[in-house]
Amino acid sequence: MANDHYVPQFYLRSFKAKPGKVWCYERGVRPVLRGIKSVASEDNYYTLKSDINGVEKDRVDKIFQNLESVTAPIIEHLKTANRIDLVESDAEMLAMFIAHSLNRTPHQRERIKNLHMSLSKEVNKIFSENKEIYEATAKRIGLDADPELIEQTRQMALNDQFEFVYEPSADDYFLGMTLELADRITPIIRDKEWHLLESKTSRVFVTSDNPVVLMPPEDYDPRMGLGVLNAIIGYPLSPRRSLLLTNGRGTTGVKKLSRESVLTINQWTILRAHKQVYANLESQDIESAFNETVEGHNTKVQVG
Repeated sequence: MANDHYVPQFYLRSFKAKPGKVWCYERGVRPVLRGIKSVASEDNYYTLKSDINGVEKDRVDKIFQNLESVTAPIIEHLKTANRIDLVESDAEMLAMFIAHSLNRTPHQRERIKNLHMSLSKEVNKIFSENKEIYEATAKRIGLDADPELIEQTRQMALNDQFEFVYEPSADDYFLGMTLELADRITPIIRDKEWHLLESKTSRVFVTSDNPVVLMPPEDYDPRMGLGVLNAIIGYPLSPRRSLLLTNGRGTTGVKKLSRESVLTINQWTILRAHKQVYANLESQDIESAFNETVEGHNTKVQVG
């Protein structure tokens, strides 16, 4: 049984408190030191559930292993570099890695499932608003039921009383969706303006089981939604450094951040976390901030 990490171990080791261990924060419990091998992972998370001729069950995991081996030295370089001086091939590789880091987590998989659930319910509801079409379709697909039962199911659809359940094999579909989405947003990430941030105080950056952080820009209109295209993107690299991608084009040097600025970025990291936050130290501030969030608040999707 494979123990698949959706946040790479090499990345988490940058936030270690002791060799092989990070401080792990979960809502409602005291933070504990946990082994990096045991966090941000699930058994057979990337293992294909369906039998596909010629495709190995661990094919996706091998893809991520190769991507991580290429990207690890790039991130290691940025942790001490005086500026972002990546050659284009390395910058594109890092953009791809960040795109997959955003989409390979349980947080994103749950969001995509919730989106499909909401869309299915909304489409079913719209379809059920026309009684004649609903009845005709029910007869056409061979639904051999009396008119009262057909009407009962129509009313259930109108009142959101249907529960959509996905079979385990559907995980392959959602895994495929996240891989495709990552490929599509890689050029968007590459085309942003890249900045290196460094804490000049004792306050450190934290990360989480959903490490790529989307933050609203100054001109953000909540009615438009927040996505990779319009968001400011944060990606903590270590307790001392973070990558920040803004809506421009180019690269910059290292910007020293005040205690308050590091705190602001950490607040967004904690807000976007799924179930766990990781740090190189034990902090009551981190614990309190995470306890103020509610599990699942950032994976809800409403379609109207």
